[in-house]
Amino acid sequence: MLRRYRLLAMVAALLAVLAAGCSSPAKPAASAPDRLADCAGKPQLRPSEVAVRCADNSLTADHLTWSGWGTPVATATGVAVINTCEFQECHTGAYATYHVVLVVSGALNCPKGGRAYARIQYMFVGHFNAWPVSVTDQVIARPCGRIPAAPDHQPRIPKARYVGWYRRVVLIT
Repeated sequence: MLRRYRLLAMVAALLAVLAAGCSSPAKPAASAPDRLADCAGKPQLRPSEVAVRCADNSLTADHLTWSGWGTPVATATGVAVINTCEFQECHTGAYATYHVVLVVSGALNCPKGGRAYARIQYMFVGHFNAWPVSVTDQVIARPCGRIPAAPDHQPRIPKARYVGWYRRVVLIT
């Protein structure tokens, strides 16, 4: 009887070793992001100033103090300088400061190596009514690497060549 248990234990141990040898090795965990791309796509290490809204440069966060940097989600507190005329009719432009919290999350690989946070979200602390609520609740993508230039919003004007007073203008496309 003892012999049977000993044989059963050896077979179980052998099966466990075989099962462990046949299983695929665990994939190494991807490294956590440790950079945040600026508006040009250049990765920054723990920036103290971030232009949050790159398209119109209407919000810049400054004097940032980060916590959780290098983890999947990091937060920063600081002071936001905003253009209060961004969403209303003011021809002169006016700026104000508000306390802000930034949350960066997600991860992506940078073309030149390293990992960067993929998204940034901002929240104003306290009473804030300078912008519509729909604008203050946005998650903004932060691509790492070369950012394509913004398209020129002016219509393309074809080149022209004057052929002579009696002939029409020929468009060169």
